[in-house]
Amino acid sequence: MNGVNQYIKLPINSAFNIARTDKVSFECVFKLNSIGSYSFFFSKYDSTFFRGFWLGVAPSGQLAMSLQNFGGLVGFVVESLAAPISIGNWYTALFTYDGSSLAGGVKFYLAGV
Repeated sequence: MNGVNQYIKLPINSAFNIARTDKVSFECVFKLNSIGSYSFFFSKYDSTFFRGFWLGVAPSGQLAMSLQNFGGLVGFVVESLAAPISIGNWYTALFTYDGSSLAGGVKFYLAGV
């Protein structure tokens, strides 16, 4: 996939509804051709209530995760403290969240491929 207008679309399914109290892990392999805006690997939002999550790379080049609930009033965005992603390199990223409702419950793991 080219990362511009090609993507995987998951069906609308309650299995992808993640609450702040759910424990979850996501893994992906990726390569970025540019950094400058948010690049999302996974996202799911309820546009009526602004509830959902996204995982990806922030404009700073850091891995990032957002989890929002209750109309976006309760939630957080967390960026990793690891070195920024380098353009053109392949990586495997693992995101975990412990269901604690705290930003400190997010962990990032990154390996170059």
